[in-house]
Amino acid sequence: MGEALTIPILVLDKHLPKTASLHWRPMGEGSFRKIAVEHVARGVHRATLPPATGTTIRVLHRSPTAAGENLRWPVTAPELNQTVVTA
Repeated sequence: MGEALTIPILVLDKHLPKTASLHWRPMGEGSFRKIAVEHVARGVHRATLPPATGTTIRVLHRSPTAAGENLRWPVTAPELNQTVVTA
């Protein structure tokens, strides 16, 4: 309870992305909040969400590639996003 949530992110491309970010918001609430994504190792990144208790959040990941393409997860984002339940 009240712990930060670290989310691992795999970015599969030949080169490091120009930038990477995780967007999140409590379910049913306004705009997404953007947090930086930390590069850990080849293709592996992570983002840490602040502590949340008893809420459901929506998350999506965006990452422009070195070639200028946009990677996103889930592929249906931003219309349909991943839902995470915290306790």
